[in-house]
Amino acid sequence: TDLLDIKDVDKCKEQLHDRQSRYIAHLRPFLVDYIWQNESFCLQVIPPTVAHPAHLYGSTQFADNIDDEWFIVFLLFNLSSTFKDLIISVWDNDDQFLLIEAANHLPCWLEPNTSNNRVFLYNGSLQIIPLPNSPAELAYVPVGQLSITKALTIIRDQIINTAASTAIQQAISNRIKEYPNKLSKDKHKAHLYVPANVAYVLKIKPNLVAPAVQAFYERDPIDLKACRLMQYFPPEPCIKAEVTFTRCLYAQLLQQKFTPDKRSPWKLPSQYHEEYKAYELGMKLGCGFEMLYSRYKSKSGTSYKHEMEGSRKYQKLLDAATQYIRTASEDSATNHMGYELLHILETANYDIQELRRESELLQQEDDDSWLELSSQEVDNMIKRAEGNLDGLNAEDLDLEGDEEQHKELDEVASGMKSFIGNISSYEGAEFPGSSKDDSINFNTETFFQSIHQFLQGNINNDDTFEQDNDSSDSELDLSDIRENMNEMEKYMDQMDQELAPTTMGKSFTKSYDDIIDEASMVPPQNSDNHRAQIDNKSDKDDYKPIDVDVNLVKNILESYSAQQGLPGP
Repeated sequence: TDLLDIKDVDKCKEQLHDRQSRYIAHLRPFLVDYIWQNESFCLQVIPPTVAHPAHLYGSTQFADNIDDEWFIVFLLFNLSSTFKDLIISVWDNDDQFLLIEAANHLPCWLEPNTSNNRVFLYNGSLQIIPLPNSPAELAYVPVGQLSITKALTIIRDQIINTAASTAIQQAISNRIKEYPNKLSKDKHKAHLYVPANVAYVLKIKPNLVAPAVQAFYERDPIDLKACRLMQYFPPEPCIKAEVTFTRCLYAQLLQQKFTPDKRSPWKLPSQYHEEYKAYELGMKLGCGFEMLYSRYKSKSGTSYKHEMEGSRKYQKLLDAATQYIRTASEDSATNHMGYELLHILETANYDIQELRRESELLQQEDDDSWLELSSQEVDNMIKRAEGNLDGLNAEDLDLEGDEEQHKELDEVASGMKSFIGNISSYEGAEFPGSSKDDSINFNTETFFQSIHQFLQGNINNDDTFEQDNDSSDSELDLSDIRENMNEMEKYMDQMDQELAPTTMGKSFTKSYDDIIDEASMVPPQNSDNHRAQIDNKSDKDDYKPIDVDVNLVKNILESYSAQQGLPGP
């Protein structure tokens, strides 16, 4: 916070470099043995600009291991607790993920569009700059968007209370309270049969296991070509070594299905061999190192392995490689690890017999039963999730959601039926309630007479109807029409039953209401009659009518989903 008032750029940089060294030195006990999934924790000096004051900035890609992100949160809370004048802002690709963790306890006004420059870590706790509660506070806390300089001044001067509520603090604390003890629990030690130079590299730099696993996990056809030759990490001589993984890295390596090329020098024992898993994991890790080395070997183009140590050419190539590593480290932590592997392997000088003697003194490897969850552990996870909902009210839980959803589906079905039943013209479809003329005159008898005349073929040669309302020939008995309609319904029912077992019939959702077989309630008079009733019951059991409403709503939802937000259908 003392940098907010300093205008001298050089002085700001000097103080920032000093703080950078102090912060990293303070965190070193936590960082020294930590294995990062992708990129490590880092801090860079950012000089002051018009928009931002001078500050330290860090960015880390944690890839598939979410624990790396929460470990960084623990580190930042630790820094803010130790250095009382330090103000920290942290976010990820979901923006304010700390607020997401405490979503059940946030004030109603705090939303993504109102949280910018209002959430910080200060003095070991989460700070949220509130909205003004009175006209007097408007002078200190603007209602709209806060500038970063104004926000930092509010946090530093503490003119108003900015500490987040106890519930919010506790929700975040629950995620990081296991650190630093969690650091050792998340590690997994396993015994692997690896190439000798892999065992040497991991002895010198154990955290190089992460980029090697990542290279194997994200392999492409070009990487597989490198594994065919195994030029830099030949399988022989093979050494049994203890390799330390994070649980995430171990699971990634174990679960990957991979068969080495038949032309490669890898020779695995039978799957029934007692140490088959150690050989298979060693083969995967060796391939990962081969892929990683091949990638950066082709980029660096430096090799001093065959030069005499201490010679002028040797020293020149060594200096060039060192400078290349420093340049690469500025671009990416992953690149730095790759080029560091080049440096270790180019200068490698190890005794295979010593490595084999060390392999005979290995301690017992860790049990990997944590990969499988027991039913009790699943129940405990569910209970913990349920516990997070205890503080929610009825509106948050939406206890009447099911009933409302049923009502909404019914409204969709009835609305669609009403829409289809309406009249459309050249001007387009008329939606329910949109017609200006509500009075519609419809003569039912005239309509049925026209339909009957059409069906009976009472059409003139010039395709015009001869209508004479006074003529007795146009008189129509409505009972004949109803009889024809009943016969048509029976015919349609018979067609439905015949189509029911077909692919088209099975594509519709059926009604699962019980079909009452009235004939089964009457005792059979004779065996033939009884057999007929059984056959009739079987047919009715097999055939179930289509639920029109359910199919209507289902088709609407499927059509809406297929549109993917585009105009449709």
